[in-house]
Amino acid sequence: MWGASLLLAIAMASGCHIAFPIEPFDDEGVGPRVFSSPGPAPFMWGGFAEPVGITLAAADPDTTIYYTLDGSMPTEASANGTTPVGPITIGATSLVRYFGAAAGETGSIDTEEFVIAPAPAMGFAGYRVTNTTLDGTSPVVTAPAGATLAARADIQVWVQGDCETCT
Repeated sequence: MWGASLLLAIAMASGCHIAFPIEPFDDEGVGPRVFSSPGPAPFMWGGFAEPVGITLAAADPDTTIYYTLDGSMPTEASANGTTPVGPITIGATSLVRYFGAAAGETGSIDTEEFVIAPAPAMGFAGYRVTNTTLDGTSPVVTAPAGATLAARADIQVWVQGDCETCT
């Protein structure tokens, strides 16, 4: 149980989306649900300090994912690939929009802003999780129920040293 809790904490900290079990349909129940990993950087530290590679994925391996990186609405003529798609390098602040299509169903369009900005001064305690991989491949893998996965992540933790009540 502790290992599952740690993995969930790492997943939440890195912004990736994990659901057990993964649901293949979006909230409206129509079309495949697509997610990004990592998701947008937590608001707590303002974004990614350097370019980041994102992966777009869906639970159904037959899902075609359509996406744009410039904030425009994706269509079936947009850049695409079969799940998982990536890594897609985000080198500057970008509004990423995407949706999936499979078995004649089209999912809803999701929008996420990925901020690329210099690392802020660490004026408060916090942490950052980067370079998360499962089974040495990517932040997204397909695994059967009950499978064991090996996870790897870089974790940076800092404390506030100039606040007597915070240390």
